[in-house]
Amino acid sequence: MANDFARRVHEGLRRLRQADPDFRVFGSASHRYALNAPAREQEVLSFEATHGVAIPAAYRRFLLELGNGGAGPHNGLFPLGLWDGSGRGLEPWGEHGVGVLREPFPHRVHWNLPPERFEPPDFSDDDAEDSWQNALDDEYWDMALVRGAFPICHQGCANRNLLVVSGPERGQVWLDGRASDEGIGPEHGPDGQRLTFEAWYSQWLEDALKEASAQR
Repeated sequence: MANDFARRVHEGLRRLRQADPDFRVFGSASHRYALNAPAREQEVLSFEATHGVAIPAAYRRFLLELGNGGAGPHNGLFPLGLWDGSGRGLEPWGEHGVGVLREPFPHRVHWNLPPERFEPPDFSDDDAEDSWQNALDDEYWDMALVRGAFPICHQGCANRNLLVVSGPERGQVWLDGRASDEGIGPEHGPDGQRLTFEAWYSQWLEDALKEASAQR
């Protein structure tokens, strides 16, 4: 990892612990501005071999040199291979956590179903309504929609950030907002530019420090 980014992370977290000792910044009570221990090289190599991908360099170095999860945007970073799936603590992805990682991420711009797809028709009976809802869920939560990416943190209410690991968007951070019917879209900085993992994390440090200072 570039030494400058590692220094900025350590310094930013140190300043946040000082500026926000009561953990008022959103999500900070979950991670308390502390990183987990770094991942072992063999863990990362095994993950890459299992999924047939190379983890983007900046995130890979973060895992190995800074921490395997912990302090980060929203409710903090997931450890590699884990997520908040059932809402009862961290757990392995399982069959519903990710699509096929070695296949290219299918999106280049924000994606969602047309608004009318969410509007239920008039139903003749409960079975017809259940059938419509099940068909919508199958379409909207198809794992192929997030292939080539995996969750790295959650924003609450089952909205999660994804790191793209395959395809043209590789290395970028996207938001899976389907739990709020918002679809899947790229994260942007204040200048409108797409955010890589390093830029996304750096933006969080800056925003969290501003929020902490405003609350003092």
